[in-house]
Amino acid sequence: MNKSILVIGTQRSGTSNLIKSFGVEYKLNTLQWLEPWNYHSPLVRESDTSTNWTKTPYDLSLIKSHTVLVKTQSYQKPKHYPGSSIDFLLELVDRFDKNRIILICREDYDKHIISYTNLRYTIYQHGYWSGKTNFHWKESDIPESYLNNEKEQKLIHSNVTEQRKLLFEISDKLNIGVTWYEDLYGNDRSKSLDIIKSWNFDINEERVNKYLDPKFKYNITNTINVI
Repeated sequence: MNKSILVIGTQRSGTSNLIKSFGVEYKLNTLQWLEPWNYHSPLVRESDTSTNWTKTPYDLSLIKSHTVLVKTQSYQKPKHYPGSSIDFLLELVDRFDKNRIILICREDYDKHIISYTNLRYTIYQHGYWSGKTNFHWKESDIPESYLNNEKEQKLIHSNVTEQRKLLFEISDKLNIGVTWYEDLYGNDRSKSLDIIKSWNFDINEERVNKYLDPKFKYNITNTINVI
């Protein structure tokens, strides 16, 4: 059986920590591709050396011959791919066993907007790929002037709405349910463990569950003690 795993999500839905938790389990026997079609990444741009979308920036044939852990966002696709993001994802998923594909999103739209607003504010301040998006933050860190910036707020709502729409569309087309961020990263660790066990991956489920514990989340608005 091919052990490669594909995580498709929306930004600020825990995709990075999830795929990294699998990387801890599989250790050195894997390739990890974190948003391989995010062209804000210097690494992706430098690796994009061909017009063949199946070969650049990564060789997709490796998915079948190696254990490859891939996380991507619902709107991302190779810039040389001729179709839409949905068309691309439908071709991409064919390279994975269907039971090793996870779709993840936030259920709470308002909280999704808040978290994405923090991401956009960091980009607004420091630009893309600054290394400053994975720090602890509180909602009060976002100034009112930014929250009242109509141009930015319009962009934030547009981006989040489109990403969610695309994810739900791919969910319908694949007949794969969406895993909610709130269930996987919530305080009910028994519920999250049940979700992890339902994937039936050859991993230490208890260890992955601890890795995804909400005490490690970046938003510490309602947290007193941070570990």
